[in-house]
Amino acid sequence: LSESHQVNPIITLNAPISGKIIQNDMVLGGMVEEATEILTIMDPSRLWVEADIYEKDIARVQNGQSVVVSVPAFSGEVFNGVITYIGDVLDPETRTITVRTEVNNPESKLKPGMFADLTIELSENGTALVVPDNAVLDDEGEYLVFVRMDRNRFLPRHVTLGTREDGFIEVTSGLEEGEEVVTNGNFQ
Repeated sequence: LSESHQVNPIITLNAPISGKIIQNDMVLGGMVEEATEILTIMDPSRLWVEADIYEKDIARVQNGQSVVVSVPAFSGEVFNGVITYIGDVLDPETRTITVRTEVNNPESKLKPGMFADLTIELSENGTALVVPDNAVLDDEGEYLVFVRMDRNRFLPRHVTLGTREDGFIEVTSGLEEGEEVVTNGNFQ
């Protein structure tokens, strides 16, 4: 019986996931040690989209909420996702927290590193007090509207604002339903 001390130059490695090789750090004939990273494999069929949301909106966001993602590369097309993670630490400089959304990407249109816009569908009753954008004035960081008191008299009132959408702004405090506000020529 003869013993061979030859090393087989071909080794089969099994990856823990299926996907695409996105980085190959191997050199033909190069030495590999146990801690050497040789390949980076990614499964592009499901991606994470991370966004920073403002501190004031944290209470309105929770795991499991639906998210609509859009990217400039595919104008008019949307990708649906679900919030799977909300960060634990607030960034003290930007006053934001990271929210992670998982998005299905079966056609591999979304690419890591793309910029994206997220629309988070809030689990609320769907009603809000809103006024047109042009009814709200910015007075050195304080927001106000002019409210009709009687036929010829209007008084300024400070308001707290919520979300903006389609030319309207949500008013979360400072105004009651049914009150009339000036929408044109506010300071005249």
